Parts: sequence; structure tokens; C-alpha cells
Amino acid sequence: MKSSLLRLFLLAFVLLGGTPASADAPAALTGPQIGQPAPAFHLRTIDGKDVSLDAYRGKTLVVNVWATWCPPCRLEMPDLIATAPKLAKAGVAVLGVDTTEEAPIVRAYVSAKGVPYPQAIDAGKTFSNAYDVQYFPTTYVIDPQGVLRARYIDVIAPAQLNALVAAANRGENGSIVSPLQAKVDATLGDSTIVFDGESAAREANAKKAEAAIAAARSCSRTATPPAVTRRICCGPALKKRPCATRRSRRSALRERHCRMRRSCRVCAAMPHSTASSGRRRSKRTMPSSRSIQERRRAQRHRDVGEPSRTAREGCRR
Repeated sequence: MKSSLLRLFLLAFVLLGGTPASADAPAALTGPQIGQPAPAFHLRTIDGKDVSLDAYRGKTLVVNVWATWCPPCRLEMPDLIATAPKLAKAGVAVLGVDTTEEAPIVRAYVSAKGVPYPQAIDAGKTFSNAYDVQYFPTTYVIDPQGVLRARYIDVIAPAQLNALVAAANRGENGSIVSPLQAKVDATLGDSTIVFDGESAAREANAKKAEAAIAAARSCSRTATPPAVTRRICCGPALKKRPCATRRSRRSALRERHCRMRRSCRVCAAMPHSTASSGRRRSKRTMPSSRSIQERRRAQRHRDVGEPSRTAREGCRR
């Protein structure tokens, strides 16, 4: 019902010669803009050397703004360490910039991780203010002519970085478009759909636009989810243990519990609870005080481990 009303409203709106009201355009990112000359900077590396944007003129420059305390920055660091030598062979320079820490901290982290590219310290916040650094990590790609071609705010993958560098080498602004997005854009980018002319032409174009929207939705619904190419947490990926392994582990713990009970004469003389005998107790029945005591005794046995001879002698007393 709603889709029918929406279709009728669209057709009536087009036939009446209406034009969509111009919505406010989204605000552009503050700071340096893509396609404009990158702001000049003068920094000092952790080795005491001076670096500037003019020193990299003639080659593509990748500037990665990061911090040692930033978990996403530490997450992307292994990829940058592996990618930087490959980019260097292609004539691309990589520069790390830390805007929040002092040189000794960065020097210790870089030496421990074996970072191969130089690191600069933005002590006076000149770089941070000029490039409007608000998030960590942020990666800038500057082409050989000193024009900013990409500004990426997130953990950047090697394939994404290579795509941005390739666009900068061609003198183009970098953009990351997935195959699905390209297909949807091609479906919706029919230049023949115009809402000018007679009413019949407008009605026909409205139907074509509706068909294009339906095709784009179909592409999105039938798309295969992309494979995960990078970790999404700082630690190693946690693998779920199979159910059979979990069951075998519970069985092993139950058998160990029974062995500990048999090793203690006092415990062995007491009647076994349903938990120690391996039978499941119904969830509806309330545990007795004796079973609670036995659980606590079993927990103490598990914490201490297999009862020693001294423990068994103590149980005899």
C-alpha cells in the first residue's frame, strides 16, 4: 500500500513539472581539501633531522598520523611496516607523524616494532592545525606536485593504500569504490532519464527511474558479503571451540572431580551428589544444603589440584 502511494506521488510530482527542493549540501571536511595544494609543513624526526613538504617534491608522499597509545594505530602498523618497503621500491615515500607524544616514547616503540620509515614529532601542533587532524589514525596521500589527493580517516588496508597511491601517481583524486558500489552507480547513472519535455515523456522517464531503483535494490540484496581481509580487534582472532571439544572438556573435568573424591576417604564415604555421579539434576529442583557443601568442597579440590598425602591425612583426622 505504501509503495503504491509513493509511486502515485512520484508520477504526480513529475507530471506537474515539479523539481525536487534543493537540500542543504553536506558540509565539507574542514582543513585541507582534496585536489588542492597540501599545506606546507616543517617537522623534526626522532633522529633529529628536519623534514618538510618541499623535500618530497617530485615523489608521492604518504603521511600517516598516529600515536602509540591508539589501538587502531597499533592495529594498522604491521600492514604499514610490510607495505612501506614495497612503496619505497616504487618511488613512494612514507612519513609517520605523531602529534601527541614526545620523541623518546615514539623512538622506543618504533625500535621495538622495527618500523622502517621515518617518524616526525609535531611538537608545536603546526602540522595538526594545518592538516586539521581530529582522528587517529589519519592517512594523507600527496602527489609529486604537492597536491593532496586522499585523506583517509580509519585503519587503512594495504589494498586501499595502494589504490590511493596509484591514483596520486596518475594525478587523480583517490577514491575507494567497491565493485558493488560501481555496479549500483552504473545502474542509477542513466543519463537518458531526464524530467523535461512533455507529460508523456516525463511519465516514461519516471517509470525508467523506478525500474533503475528496483534494479539497484536487487543488486544490493543479492550481493555476496565481502570477505574479511583484516583483523577487527587488537588481539589474535578468537576461534570458537567446537561443541564436541567443549563436551569432552566437561567430561574430563567431571572425571577429574570423581578421581579427587575417590582419593579422599572422607569425601568417598559421603554419598555422591547428582553432579559428581554424572547425572544432570533437573533445573526445577532446588539444590539441598548437602549438595551445596559438596560443590564447595569440589571447588576447593579443583583450586588446589589433586589432594596430596598430607591433605588425605588431614581428611582422615
